[in-house]
Amino acid sequence: MASEQELAEMERMSSDWRPDAPGPLVGQQQSTSALVTEYAQADPVYVSKTKALPQIYSHYRTLRGDGNCGWRALAFGYFETLLRLGDASKMLEEAVRFRAFEALMHAVGIPDLYEDFIEPTADLLEQQAATLPNHDGGAAVLAIFNDEAPSSQLTYSFKLITSAWMKSNAESYAGFLPDMDVHTYCARNIEPFSIELDHVGLQALATAIINEAGMAIEVLYLDRSAGEEVTPHRLPVLDANGNERKGGPTIQLLYRPGHYDLLYKTEDVTEMSRHTLSNPEIRLATAPQIPVSSNAHYSHVTNLDILTDIPGFSSSMFQMPFTPTSTEPYQSKVKTFSPPPCTMTPAPPIYSPYQSKVENFSSTSRTTTPVSPIYSSVDPAVKEEHSPKAATNSPISPIPKELPIQADFKPRTKQQRKYDRRLKAQGDQVQSDVLKE
Repeated sequence: MASEQELAEMERMSSDWRPDAPGPLVGQQQSTSALVTEYAQADPVYVSKTKALPQIYSHYRTLRGDGNCGWRALAFGYFETLLRLGDASKMLEEAVRFRAFEALMHAVGIPDLYEDFIEPTADLLEQQAATLPNHDGGAAVLAIFNDEAPSSQLTYSFKLITSAWMKSNAESYAGFLPDMDVHTYCARNIEPFSIELDHVGLQALATAIINEAGMAIEVLYLDRSAGEEVTPHRLPVLDANGNERKGGPTIQLLYRPGHYDLLYKTEDVTEMSRHTLSNPEIRLATAPQIPVSSNAHYSHVTNLDILTDIPGFSSSMFQMPFTPTSTEPYQSKVKTFSPPPCTMTPAPPIYSPYQSKVENFSSTSRTTTPVSPIYSSVDPAVKEEHSPKAATNSPISPIPKELPIQADFKPRTKQQRKYDRRLKAQGDQVQSDVLKE
């Protein structure tokens, strides 16, 4: 177990470097033997540590190194773990808990814009609960997390909740922040987009969201520190007496200086995960974004530039490619899988298209441009010292294949939510066909 001083030193080593940002936002599971091959000609410390990984951790999943990898890894791992547990009532409880955070955010002064992030997360929990037990092996959630706009919404909801939690429990974190108060820390290190997860933020995120869901977090540090195995740091679920509650699920993160990926123990690679890996129809797109234009339900997506008021957001995150990769419409988010040969049966869309606060949008006003690296170049000596790529000439992960799948996930607008509440107060059932702007 790493000490607080050792954790601080690991963060210091990587503070001046950020990895490149190629590949999908969330990659497919792949064997950790790829890491052994990747580091085979590297520093002997890396060689010994990567050789030991497959003995316990059979698979890993890459995250795009765009400054949000730690946050996105835990957000995706949270949904993936809930799907693996297969408890619909638990997912519905989590949706209620997420919506309850809105009151906390209002109390600490976070603007009403939080509804555009918390509601999509709660909606996705409810939609995934509706697919259990015959869900799609996590393919829909994977597709959603690889679509830039909803992926950013879901990831940022975890940042907002963490910020609100820290502000409402400022005295608990003041001792870890000798150079600034909690509100300043959140404004600089939590709330801006593309600011990576540090140890204080990780502790707060674990306490506010992950541990409360009954999940532990374990970070495995792959660096040049002494030892022949990765250095573990665990954030467990505690009982009322402060003792660890054992036996629950754990989200494992592989930390390489400046970057997080997801790790999986052999027993966690369940039939759900194996199905996703073995299904030849489920592949990740090679482009940074998954095109949505061939889905008719996305034809009226409005301008999301209002989100650029948040530090770190840019309009390029929401540029929609308008060249379909397939002549067939993308399947709905809800799919039914049968035993091999595998078939998909799309369900009707649940929500009308997401409408932004900015209504006057023309698709011709947007153009597809390559997503530029978020981080500026750094001292080559620093990058060479700490980059995992410096240890080998082989790429971090293999080039993913094409994924002709699109998640039909459309968050509710504020007007629609008000309409829902009014009907529920009157005892009427909400009719989706009248939920129009």
